[in-house]
Amino acid sequence: MLFDPGVTHLFIAHKAVGKLGRSPSRVGKGFIISTPLGKHVDIDVIYIGIKLEIMGCEMHVDLIPLGIHDFDIILGIDWLGKYRAQMDCFAKTVTFSGSTSERVVFRGERNVIPNCLISAMTAQKIIRKGCEVYLALVVDVYGSKRVLGCVSEKTTRITSRERITSFN
Repeated sequence: MLFDPGVTHLFIAHKAVGKLGRSPSRVGKGFIISTPLGKHVDIDVIYIGIKLEIMGCEMHVDLIPLGIHDFDIILGIDWLGKYRAQMDCFAKTVTFSGSTSERVVFRGERNVIPNCLISAMTAQKIIRKGCEVYLALVVDVYGSKRVLGCVSEKTTRITSRERITSFN
């Protein structure tokens, strides 16, 4: 599940609609959905009144089926506003009021990843957009820990034009 204040509607992945056990309803005026990759998708069906339970809190939502792969459900700003949600991005929590006004705290996974790394998903997105991508292996040759037969100690500096052809 993804809580995304950058989208207006609520979406369900095509792969997850089978779990709903019901058919979608046709809408008179369809939706034109703009994806993050700049594509537009025409949709003319919606799943109405689907029971959604989060942390024991039950609510009913209308879900638009969409070809998403990374999440089963995306809850957008309309849902976040309706349930008075407060997002704490650092703590990875979303606090919202359920239908009986009780406060519910949803905690996401907290994986601490250095900010210099990008996920495989992000890498795939930028490759699909046509960006140039480079794979680099960076080794600190001056550090005290030597790994896999490091470069000769005589080497004091390696410029980007030089190539290492063998290890000592």
